[in-house]
Amino acid sequence: MGEAYITRRGGGKSPVPQGPPEYTYTGNHQLIGEGDGNWHLEFRTSGILTLASNVTIDAFLVGGGGSSGAETGPTWIYLGGAGSGYTATTKGITLAGNQPYTVTVGAGAATVSSGVGNTGGSTTAFNLTANGGKGGMRSNTTNASGGAGGSGGGHYNNLGGVDGAKGAGANGGEGQGATTRAFGDPSGVLYAKGGNGGGISGATAGATNTGNGGDATGTSNATSRAGGSGIVIIRNARN
Repeated sequence: MGEAYITRRGGGKSPVPQGPPEYTYTGNHQLIGEGDGNWHLEFRTSGILTLASNVTIDAFLVGGGGSSGAETGPTWIYLGGAGSGYTATTKGITLAGNQPYTVTVGAGAATVSSGVGNTGGSTTAFNLTANGGKGGMRSNTTNASGGAGGSGGGHYNNLGGVDGAKGAGANGGEGQGATTRAFGDPSGVLYAKGGNGGGISGATAGATNTGNGGDATGTSNATSRAGGSGIVIIRNARN
């Protein structure tokens, strides 16, 4: 039987969604049904994906977030926020059935005891890569720079960037300049926030599977905050 199609408003045809595929995955994952035959599958840790038959998908990747810097004394007390993981999207690729696909979810960058923060791990799957965000920088003046990433880390006493933007402040880290929402969709879930610069209260680590950069603290004996791990998401291919 040939593939079924529906006619789109304004002309053209799209395949009728066929529902979730049969698959196995060796890591932590979750299959989520969206209704009307649409679905997406989140890979939250690294593993091997095997599909029972050919499936055409869209894929979205987020790299691991960078960690903020730290200082064990009063000299380098100004710290920039860490960059988030970069994101990458590809649409309309066909994965073959009964073939193992390696999925590597980038780790969030580990904390440091002193100095510049670490870079997050790269996320890779289906010949696509999303690099990790850079660590926050330090300075003995308020010029402390934010790390570059999908969204840049904030300059000292400034907020981290969101949705692909540069971190706030004169020395905010550069962002990727394109949306970090899932699949590049305007209504997609927002990932990859840059870490806040030191001097802003409530500094936190990047949450798991967000790709967020770690916030800086920015006082004497400042502590480091880790980056958030990345994620890989696939869904049935859509226009």
